[in-house]
Amino acid sequence: MDAAGFPWEPVSHSWEESFARFRAYKARFGHPRVPAKWPEDQALGSWVSGQRSLFHARKLTEERRRRLEELGFDWART
Repeated sequence: MDAAGFPWEPVSHSWEESFARFRAYKARFGHPRVPAKWPEDQALGSWVSGQRSLFHARKLTEERRRRLEELGFDWART
């Protein structure tokens, strides 16, 4: 973060925030299958879909893939 408290890498910071919400979803419901149109957090469903797209396009970093898989992420398109 810079002196004003802003992250140096906003895209990475945004990914971390979404990942934290994904982890919280799994802790709350006991599984990582976020509905695509989950009314409580529609952006999370879109983010999960986006991670699948990045994975299948081979554009997801190994670190992010590993972290998602540690939570049981399902790479199958739904």
